[in-house]
Amino acid sequence: MGEWLAIQREGVFKINVYQDGCMKINFKVLVGEIGRIHQHFQSQAFKAVNVSLTLRHWMIGGYIREYELKGRDRAVYGERIIETLAHELVKKNLVRVD
Repeated sequence: MGEWLAIQREGVFKINVYQDGCMKINFKVLVGEIGRIHQHFQSQAFKAVNVSLTLRHWMIGGYIREYELKGRDRAVYGERIIETLAHELVKKNLVRVD
């Protein structure tokens, strides 16, 4: 047939296409490519979730810190704010906050 043209994007995907525009792949290649694409995007999703969770924790921590300190240098010992806050958040049906 024709000469193979390689299309590469971000060094991750390599799609071989004939000059006539058709992909000629066998079943083994199909399985391999689907697996590679799946792993790549799953990894990207994990990274996005990790970034979001980190930002969420950082922002929540900032609010708790401001609430606890109320402009002081140190929080008052024994106020049990974290336990009380966790209890209230559970009542609001937020999961994994206690």
